[in-house]
Amino acid sequence: MRSFAPFQRVPGSLVAVIVFAFLAVGVASIPAQDVQVTDVSTDNREVTLFWNPVPGDTMTQAERLDVPFLSYGVPIGLGVVPSRYGTADPVVGQGAGRLVGGNQYEIYVGVPGDFRMQTDPSPSLPDVPFDLAGGFQFGPSQVGVAFTGAVDPTQATQISNYTFVPALNLTGAVLQANGSTVILQVSDVLPDLTDFTGQVSGVTSAGGDSPVGNGSFSFQSVAGPVTALASIQGNPNAYLGQQVTVVGQVYEPTGTSPGASRGNASGYIQDASNRGINLWGGGNLPAVDDVGNVVAVTGTGAMTGTTVQITSYTPTVIASGIPRLGAESIYLPNALSSRWEGTFIRVEGLISRVDADSREGEFVFIATVLDTAFGGYQVWRAQSNDPAPRDFRLLRTYSLVDSTWTFTGTERSFADPDSIIPRGTERDRDEVRLAGPFNGFDYTYSVTWFETVINATVFPYRFSTIPETVPSDPGGQVQVVPNKQAVENTPLLAKVSVVPNPYNPDAPFSQGAFPSGPGVQFVNLPATATISIYTIAGDLVNTLEKPNDAGTDALFWNLTNGSGKEISAGIYLYYVTAGSENKIGKFVIIR
Repeated sequence: MRSFAPFQRVPGSLVAVIVFAFLAVGVASIPAQDVQVTDVSTDNREVTLFWNPVPGDTMTQAERLDVPFLSYGVPIGLGVVPSRYGTADPVVGQGAGRLVGGNQYEIYVGVPGDFRMQTDPSPSLPDVPFDLAGGFQFGPSQVGVAFTGAVDPTQATQISNYTFVPALNLTGAVLQANGSTVILQVSDVLPDLTDFTGQVSGVTSAGGDSPVGNGSFSFQSVAGPVTALASIQGNPNAYLGQQVTVVGQVYEPTGTSPGASRGNASGYIQDASNRGINLWGGGNLPAVDDVGNVVAVTGTGAMTGTTVQITSYTPTVIASGIPRLGAESIYLPNALSSRWEGTFIRVEGLISRVDADSREGEFVFIATVLDTAFGGYQVWRAQSNDPAPRDFRLLRTYSLVDSTWTFTGTERSFADPDSIIPRGTERDRDEVRLAGPFNGFDYTYSVTWFETVINATVFPYRFSTIPETVPSDPGGQVQVVPNKQAVENTPLLAKVSVVPNPYNPDAPFSQGAFPSGPGVQFVNLPATATISIYTIAGDLVNTLEKPNDAGTDALFWNLTNGSGKEISAGIYLYYVTAGSENKIGKFVIIR
């Protein structure tokens, strides 16, 4: 297990959520899914299946066990009470993303509601009448139109519902994650310092309410040129030391961190490109202390580690009282990418402990994310051509999180252990005797795959039972008929056996296993043989002859004596002779 990396001070001491990688295992009860078998090899009796990996079967065993952990740092000023959270409680954290290293990621959590229990209701918005909240420039060629509540998404994204004076050629509209802000794409860069009036028509709330106002708004474009935050994040080196002007909404205010002086306070803004950027060292600047503000910021491009920043900046409020943009929900392993640097993202986890070495003014919660992904394969066999689910028997489980995982390369294969000579004597890893397959009879094989879930809120890590859900998709099944031809012409009596043994008419395999009716087979016989069957007391029950031209190495017996009467339940002996060789064995009949 790796040890925790120490917390690092970040600009402005904003709250950090740091991801670490640890070893953990677990399996969830998720229904198995069928895999298409690509090829079958039946070299006489030995049945081998081949299939290609399913999507997600790309990790090594070590990679699968590399499970992300989280560390949430929450300011005392946000009102979070540590005693309220227990081990395995689900929590939600959202804020500014920041990649620190290959397996370490941070999320700055800044305002009440950004860190809460998953079972709590989401922070509610003020109950205000549905209306326009305002319009504003939101990038070089984007205009934002915000409403006070959630809008009808179909109406809100129809560009014909928006008109401007002077006219703007709109090419698209995208509703943001908060459900109340629409980003309008303009075909050309907006002109500098131009007064615009806008009109919205035909857009109602998600509940069908019309705006209480007249649907009009006005704004002035920014003194350009304006640079999209995505352009800076995509090529930060081009902007280092360069003066830039950007536009964005404050979603992490600079005054968040307890005890942080305003001389080095740090906050985040995000624009219509859905990318954010850090504002560092702005001093006493109330414009960037309110998450309802949209600001134009002019400053110098810089970097600290991997964090792209704007320093020595001057912000100007261009709209206020705007609903905060919604966070992008990210599955934690997918968040470990520079793509989310500065972006407002949201991840979920389970509390495993509270760090006793938390920084002054903060609580540090250690949590893990349930990691659901491909976990392994199960191989099944049934005896009939059109099997019902109850007919399938589990032959093998290959799990990526334990030592049974032995596949290499891109091809997967499995040899039925009960089809390898001597049949009927092989046992699987749980020491359960398997019946068949026998030469000349139809069998159906299927391969399924299952998912795993890692739960590392306890130690040792929790490892649940692998699900045993029988296959159902015909596309994942293949019919197999083992070879009917005998391959041995010399006595091999050491391999002779009776199948099934014991014979039980109520067992799934025994019901209709042989076309001739109830019975057993003597298998692995040479070309010719004589079989004498006795009771345990030594009384002769029947004598069977295997002719030389049978074309098979098996001989069927219908469980009757020499007079054609059905034999009773009990233990029986068989005596096989072939040339100068002989063998004695026993089998059981259950009635």
